[in-house]
Order: sequence, then structure tokens, then C-alpha cells
Amino acid sequence: MPVFSPQSVNGYAAYSSSPNYDKNWITTSSLRIRYNNTIDFFINGLTYNGFTFKLNNAAFVKDSGYFTNPGNADTLVTEFLQMMFVEVPDGTRYDEFKTIFLNNLSPINWQNEWNNYINTGNATNVKIPIDRLVKAIIKSPEFQIL
Repeated sequence: MPVFSPQSVNGYAAYSSSPNYDKNWITTSSLRIRYNNTIDFFINGLTYNGFTFKLNNAAFVKDSGYFTNPGNADTLVTEFLQMMFVEVPDGTRYDEFKTIFLNNLSPINWQNEWNNYINTGNATNVKIPIDRLVKAIIKSPEFQIL
């Protein structure tokens, strides 16, 4: 592309129009950075100029008003997927996200942990599964194609 010499009055031909050129922003370099650093920084905390930036996913689930019944594992996973994906996966793909979230816990155990968080304000036991679900969603291929 010669600088200051476009092909027509409309400018240069669109590089993003042909088949698959719209995916050029995804490279092995950019995906690695998105996968390995970005979400981990926000979940574990990142300090910059004396300020710590950190997601508080448990408080978000509790206070945002977006989640209708966070104590129900199916409802929570479904509403997270609806919020973060264009199309909500179903079948085995949905089951994978639910398995990542529960990590061998039963839905009843999750409900007990959530109720304990609501009653005591101690988010320790609900933070880990919610953070694990958010990481899985953001690192999934479905999230990358937004």
C-alpha cells in the first residue's frame, strides 16, 4: 500500500473483506498473551502506580442483579454463558463448563457454599469456582470470536 496514494477515492481495498481476513487480529502471539496473562492479572490482581486492579467475581455475582439464582449451579453457569457468549453452548460443551465450575463438587455442595457466603460474607469457598469458570469462559474459542 503506497502511502498517500490510495487505489481509488474510496481508499485502499478492504483487507478485512476477503474470506478469513477478518481473523488476522488473532495470532499465536496475541492469543498467548490473552490466555496466559490478561485474565490471570485481573483475577489475581495487578498493581500499577500504587493501585491494585482485581476482579471480585463473587461480589459481582451477588450484587450485579444479573444472576437470578446463584446458588443453583446450572442457573449460574447458564447465565454466565449467556452474558459472555454470542451463542450459548449446549450438550457436552455446556457440561464441560459446568464440570470446570463444580470441579467434582455436587450441585448441593455448591448451593451450601453459596448460602454460607451469603450468610457470613466469607467469599473464600465461592471465589475459586467462580474465578475458574470465568477463566475457562475467557480462554475458550467461543469467547475469542466475539
